[in-house]
Amino acid sequence: MKNFFGKIKNKIKVLHKSRLINPHIHWTTLVRLFLFLAFLLIIFGFYLLYKIKNEQIFQVAPSTKESTPSLVNEKLFKKIKESFDGKTIRTKEIENGQILFSDPS
Repeated sequence: MKNFFGKIKNKIKVLHKSRLINPHIHWTTLVRLFLFLAFLLIIFGFYLLYKIKNEQIFQVAPSTKESTPSLVNEKLFKKIKESFDGKTIRTKEIENGQILFSDPS
């Protein structure tokens, strides 16, 4: 019985010694892990790029409406155009001397 417990005790000691902290092994393991993950992400990015380029993924269905939406608010555009036209007319009238201003003093 002592021999059996002695063998188990020796195996536990060997396992315990192998689990000691070894920074070199841990750092190389971490570097390899992160390089592998970066490689996987790059491959996945190229895969998505290929799928998008071939229009197999992330496609928007065309709308059934025939009228295209206007990018400019037409009412506001007309109001601003009238304002600039009015200013142009006033400027020409002032340059020609048709409007006389009274002296403010």
